[in-house]
Amino acid sequence: MAEVYHNLGVSLKDQGKFWEDAGNLEKARQVWQEALSYLDTALMISDTLLNRKVILEISEGYGDVYRQMGNYSKAISYANRTLSLAREIGDLKFIQEAYEDLYKLHYAVRNYEMAFAYVDSFEIKKADRYNEDRVRENARREVVYGDRTKQYTIELQEKENKLKTAQLRQTTITLYSMVGGSVGLVLLAFLLYNRYRLKTRANRELAEKNQIIEMERERSDSLLLNILPEATAQELKLYGKAEARRYESVTVLFTDFKSFTQIAEKMAPEDLVAELDECFREFDRITEKHGVEKIKTIGDAYMCAGGLPLPNETHPVDVVWVALEMLAFMESYAAKRQARGLPIYEIRIGIHTGPVVAGIVGSRKFAYDIWGDTVNLASRMESSGQPGKVNISSSTFEQVKGQFRCIPRGKVEAKNKGEQEMFFVDGPLYKAPDGKMKWISKLNWTDLQSFMLKKLKKELSPQLSYHTPAHTEDVLRATRDLCRLEQIDPYHTLLLETAALFHDTGFVATNKDHEAQSCALARAILPGYGFDNEAIEKICGMIMATRIPQSPANPLESILCDADLDYLGREDYEPIAQSLRREWEASGNKLSDEQWKALQVDFLSKHHYFTRSSIQLREEGKARRLMRLQEQ
Repeated sequence: MAEVYHNLGVSLKDQGKFWEDAGNLEKARQVWQEALSYLDTALMISDTLLNRKVILEISEGYGDVYRQMGNYSKAISYANRTLSLAREIGDLKFIQEAYEDLYKLHYAVRNYEMAFAYVDSFEIKKADRYNEDRVRENARREVVYGDRTKQYTIELQEKENKLKTAQLRQTTITLYSMVGGSVGLVLLAFLLYNRYRLKTRANRELAEKNQIIEMERERSDSLLLNILPEATAQELKLYGKAEARRYESVTVLFTDFKSFTQIAEKMAPEDLVAELDECFREFDRITEKHGVEKIKTIGDAYMCAGGLPLPNETHPVDVVWVALEMLAFMESYAAKRQARGLPIYEIRIGIHTGPVVAGIVGSRKFAYDIWGDTVNLASRMESSGQPGKVNISSSTFEQVKGQFRCIPRGKVEAKNKGEQEMFFVDGPLYKAPDGKMKWISKLNWTDLQSFMLKKLKKELSPQLSYHTPAHTEDVLRATRDLCRLEQIDPYHTLLLETAALFHDTGFVATNKDHEAQSCALARAILPGYGFDNEAIEKICGMIMATRIPQSPANPLESILCDADLDYLGREDYEPIAQSLRREWEASGNKLSDEQWKALQVDFLSKHHYFTRSSIQLREEGKARRLMRLQEQ
């Protein structure tokens, strides 16, 4: 059964490649996610059966899917796992293929040292397989040749016994025939070997040329992606042009160095370029880390934007984090220069959120750029700011005020824009644990959410009218609201959102003790999305706390418990409660109206919320519902 799911996953992987080649990236990504779903199922079955060969094939399938999706870090992880499993079972074919995959993947992420190391391993293992095959073939030929020689000897002896009285001339003719035949066999063997050698050389040369072509193609793609966003580059490759696109909400950031012109006049040109290069390289690293698109540099000014080319809802927060990390880097950089007696650079940063138009400028030396009043206002935020400060507009403030401390500046005159409401960002309201922000920025939680909701829609029993995907989405929304109200840091907010996403997934397998089954699915699926064991066990603790009667042991578990039963104090309690009644009755638990009323009164009387926010928002509404039920 695992092989069937594996084959389906491989088939969908190839379909995704077809859609990618056809230019339908959204469809390709959808198909690849379905492929990962089948591979997940195959892996769960294989882990149960301890079928290491199938697990090896599944691991290679994961690597192929993530490589096609462009998620090279996961592809490298699975290629390493494939190599490890192949070594354990001694499968030379998979060892060779794993080395080849690791070489190509490390080359794709420009880790050339590792790439060339794996090239050597790949070539050695390839030679080992070739020598092993050649030894087996030579041994087979020796056996066949020996058998034939013995047969010829026996036949010759029989003929000599039967033809003792034959004439010497006939014996001589027979001998000449045998010698001629042997010479012919030797000649034929030589010709066949020579043909094999020439064919092998031609195949090797062809493979080398194909590899060079592939490396050059990857290099050209890499150069194009270094100039243009991936979606725009793909559109340009497919159609030879890329259409301009309007974005309704984008956050634009400008930086500028104070008194840079005066400092630059005292520096040699090569030193000036080196200084800018060091700063802008670090800015590039920061923007890439937070998924923000670098637009361009103009002299000593740096411009980037969040929310494009792929729109998202987090771009204002992402860009403010970029600004704060740029500021921290420049403070460290200035301290090092000051210690060496060199002039220091002070930076101003301005941010504004609004609509823009984005696209490619020109037909040669392509440049991706953005236009609109939002760009002008972002520039004014920078020029109206102060060195060492992040100055944001009111539109950006409205988007980030729940996560950052902001100091109002009132209305400040902006060149050609009149008075504008401005704020200085004074830092985050809370911080994730050390080392976790980088992990959050790399995690593709949107893909995980899409995958799990599709799984629920596909696999949940139609008899479930309460524990549906809609319920999961409702709990997820309530969880996010409580995280914001309780001021939970981004790392633990993500763990809570993941727990909300998984808390009822156990219903795909069982109606009893579904929380434990939900945890089993979380432990099986989440490692593939980059979650470590510590995070997974925290998530499982939150899920188990929702079991009735609820038993949260910490504030995070309390938030998920309150989100799970948030509807008890809401106005839409009645339709949700009726869906729960229908679900119970569909499973054979028939209830009269009086029994259903008594059950609700008992549950509402015993239930209580745990978080301060839920008590303030929902306790009163729940009390009114209980009173109405008791009065009926």
